[in-house]
Amino acid sequence: MRKNVFAVLVLAALPVFGQATWGGLRFGMTEAEVKAVLKGRVVATGNPPGTEMYTPLRMPSVTAGSAKGMGTLSFNIRTKTLQRVWLDFSRHDTDSSAELPLDDSSIRITTYGDISRSLLEKYGRPVNETGYCPTEDEMVEHFVHNSGTIKCTRLWRQQHQTIEMDLSVPGRSLFLWIEYNSTTGGAASEL
Repeated sequence: MRKNVFAVLVLAALPVFGQATWGGLRFGMTEAEVKAVLKGRVVATGNPPGTEMYTPLRMPSVTAGSAKGMGTLSFNIRTKTLQRVWLDFSRHDTDSSAELPLDDSSIRITTYGDISRSLLEKYGRPVNETGYCPTEDEMVEHFVHNSGTIKCTRLWRQQHQTIEMDLSVPGRSLFLWIEYNSTTGGAASEL
């Protein structure tokens, strides 16, 4: 009986880190632990600490399916632990008067489609959705006709984190951000 109680206590204490988030990271990790998990895929930003969070690390290259982007990692100023993971898969149109090459339009549509599908498969139906999140076919129509601006935000909640996808497509530019936020301030002890 004592062994069973001890085993339950050990298993309950196992989550040294908090909520699992993107790329093998867990909220509650220190900078050193994040660097160890990402194995050289992060560089120092040189950003000074803010009042609530600081962003000492960035990821110059991240991938999600076929989508390529960059990211930043923010830490709680008090606990010095991971609190936010921000990923940017945006593709900017540098010359809005030029015709967008077909392959670049395809990359933008595929980027949005891959990320949107991946989030829906992993987290299910969002708890909140504002704006209109188009299908890939509707994105094709948008790029062909270069019509207006598409805006969409999806929000998922898990036990100790929120996941937000923000999409804005003005003309032929694609702005697509994914943000993972700890709801406990990144503190593992609060999880």
